[in-house]
Amino acid sequence: MHKLDRLEQIIGERIVSLREEMEIASNACLNIPDIENLKEEVRFLEWSTQQIRLTTTHNGIQRAQNDEIMLGNSLQELQGIVQFEKILAFVT
Repeated sequence: MHKLDRLEQIIGERIVSLREEMEIASNACLNIPDIENLKEEVRFLEWSTQQIRLTTTHNGIQRAQNDEIMLGNSLQELQGIVQFEKILAFVT
């Protein structure tokens, strides 16, 4: 598993945990600033998850483009080889 995927998983688990804490704190009528801090941490972690997804998506697109370029180069090489073989066949 890629490190960013693992980080996203850990963050997701933390978000679930924080939401459970918020529910318990709300039901127990705990200090409002404490609940707001939990909410702020959840928002930050959700933002972090979005950034991770953007990064992994960008990396996937970049990898696909690189693969496409490599395939194009391979096709050009094959065409060059075929052309060379045709020239050799014509000469001999």
